[in-house]
Amino acid sequence: MNLKSVTLVAAITQLLVVFCNLAACIRILMEVVSGHMEWKYNWLYLLSEPFYLLAGIALAVFLFTLFAKQGKN
Repeated sequence: MNLKSVTLVAAITQLLVVFCNLAACIRILMEVVSGHMEWKYNWLYLLSEPFYLLAGIALAVFLFTLFAKQGKN
């Protein structure tokens, strides 16, 4: 595999990770709102997860941009 292929695989994988983390965050938020889980046990996760999602999105954008730049050269 060349570097361009590895970059594309990493970008797609990172995008899947972002979608999975977003789904997990929404699921826990819905369970907290519905009363199945308690806020006092999940507040740290729910407050820190948006930062992890933002970092994951930034990494995915960076990897796709890197892939695009490699295609032009």
